[in-house]
Amino acid sequence: MKPICSRLVCSIVILLGVSLSASAQVPRDRLGDGIARATELMTKGVKNYPEHRSCFSCHHQALPLLALSVGSLGEGPLGSDKADFYGSPTTKQILEFTEQAFSNKLDTLNSGGEIGGRALTVAYALWTMDLAGSPSNKTTSAMVESLLKTQGQEGAWSFQSTRPPAASSKLMTTAIAVYGLRSYGHDATDGDRLKLAMEKSLAWSLEQSAASHEDLVGQIWLEHMIAGELGNGDEARAEELLTRLRQLQRDDGGWAQENELASDAYATGQAVMILSQVQGRDRKEQELTRPVERAVEFLLKSQQPDGSWHVASRSKPVQVFFNNGDPHGKDQFISMMATSWATAALREFRYQTGQPLESVRVANRLQAR
Repeated sequence: MKPICSRLVCSIVILLGVSLSASAQVPRDRLGDGIARATELMTKGVKNYPEHRSCFSCHHQALPLLALSVGSLGEGPLGSDKADFYGSPTTKQILEFTEQAFSNKLDTLNSGGEIGGRALTVAYALWTMDLAGSPSNKTTSAMVESLLKTQGQEGAWSFQSTRPPAASSKLMTTAIAVYGLRSYGHDATDGDRLKLAMEKSLAWSLEQSAASHEDLVGQIWLEHMIAGELGNGDEARAEELLTRLRQLQRDDGGWAQENELASDAYATGQAVMILSQVQGRDRKEQELTRPVERAVEFLLKSQQPDGSWHVASRSKPVQVFFNNGDPHGKDQFISMMATSWATAALREFRYQTGQPLESVRVANRLQAR
């Protein structure tokens, strides 16, 4: 395993051996081994990607970085190692790659012009820059402007082509867009403009009925973020959505992307992350902790020997296939996303941050109010 950063990796190894946060029902050695194998695989994939493509991707920039950030930021056990995480070769490579992919598109972004992948790509990239610790700059400000100018009249953001599960949900797209606006919007535009955009998104979301797992997770996350930003959350509504998510958990401990599909690591990792984000650290009640424990057990059982989780693609190819060196051939990109979500879930279970989908920038701003 090539180190992300010596101090960070050492801290991970130590914490995997002594942390008391994980349930006794999930052996620590299995959890630690699963995280380590997945981390090595993701790090290799991230390093290889720029050798084949110069375009930003959610599957080899945003989601691997999310997975690696869990426990390394905020107030988790590795919170003191923020500098190591931000300064690690993997984080720096992802940030530099993302910045380069958009820095020559500033005029298009500022005018609300067409970007490949549309708002979903811009939103994922802004999320990536936030995770990597980028300060506000011309690129982040242009991305904010792009999102504000491409928001639909109804309050939602959209994507270019339907490629399930990642590019299939306006609710998830809108959630990631709102994440970016919360992170960098206050440095790029006035607060009233941001508030109006979020209010429109909330009003739209309240009228939607989630038709897929991606929809439901996106809806929960979106409304949770807006409640945190505007202070007008509906607790009954939030619990209703969470209850629905919990009820969709399968007997095997996993969640599925669609009702007719089998449980998989992509959907299961997402579910664990959003449950952890909304429930926070107060997970002592059995009805809150056991679903996550069962999900972690499912993930460990379904992990491949090479550290990956295999998820079959349901998308029609829009680009010529290239081999990034990742497992599972034509399924490599969705499997990398699944591996990222699953690894993020395992790390959250280990480190119990309670806020794995919250921006450090946003948390600091809200704390300073």
